[in-house]
Amino acid sequence: QSDGKLLVGGIAPDGQHAQLVRIRTDGSLDIGFGHLGIVQFEYLSGTSNGAFAIVEQSDDKIVAGGFALSQQSDAYLTSLARFDSTGALDPGFGTNGVVALDLVGGVTAIGLLRNGEIMTCGGFVDPSSSLFARFRPDGTLSRTNRSAALISAAHTGSLTFGGSNEFLLDGKLIQWQSLNESSKQFVVVRRLRRNQSPDSSFQSNPFGFGSSVLNAPEDVEPASGGALIVAGRGTEQSGDSAFGVARLLANGSLDASFGEGGTVLTAFSGQATGTALAIAPDGKIVVTGVLRGSGNSVSLALARYLP
Repeated sequence: QSDGKLLVGGIAPDGQHAQLVRIRTDGSLDIGFGHLGIVQFEYLSGTSNGAFAIVEQSDDKIVAGGFALSQQSDAYLTSLARFDSTGALDPGFGTNGVVALDLVGGVTAIGLLRNGEIMTCGGFVDPSSSLFARFRPDGTLSRTNRSAALISAAHTGSLTFGGSNEFLLDGKLIQWQSLNESSKQFVVVRRLRRNQSPDSSFQSNPFGFGSSVLNAPEDVEPASGGALIVAGRGTEQSGDSAFGVARLLANGSLDASFGEGGTVLTAFSGQATGTALAIAPDGKIVVTGVLRGSGNSVSLALARYLP
């Protein structure tokens, strides 16, 4: 957020509610947000919900996008919720603060337009294309549009489900996904123009985190100078998964001044995946994720990197 605090979205432990967690700059929970730093809510009651994209408005209100699983069609509903700075739902948005529409796709990215409208993108059902939906400030639907495939024919290999999207300040869209080639799994990042056509000035060469041959991107955030930070999962030589982080220059190439050749692989004691990242005002990179240890234990993992 603008004050340096970190918002993390996901699925609550009960598997039914979506969840937001706000963390102070020192890594502790912000007890002034929701209940002791945690907000659990539903886009649609009585079904599975999850929050995967978060944006802060200029008035400090928080918009969280994600999915609700329709009980009628088994489709992932395009879902939004808006909260005030304390974590309370905004009654002036949608119905009692939430929106859930059957547009065939949960929300994976949110962008704020100059006119106050909210642009969303998702691709839960068909990972080879993305559904764009634009909402007015009160949560009513403005328009929808479907984009072209993520990976061009220049890349041979099969796409792995799980790609996602991020809007940049200039209205361009960043998409990322895994690409399977010759028993290896690479990260592919692509930039699209406002009309959703490929940006030819941006390289989209597949890469891995360090020496890892099995890689999966989970989040991408813009950094200063047009750079992009990528976080996800890589694999150590031992076979354990680890946090993977990479920095791309504005033209899409790996930044050789970051880590080793532009990437970093961070091991934990167990199986770790970096699922979300944020960039602090001082440029430091915070990656959050999931750590699976012995005895099927599951923990929240955090790592902070110098810029």
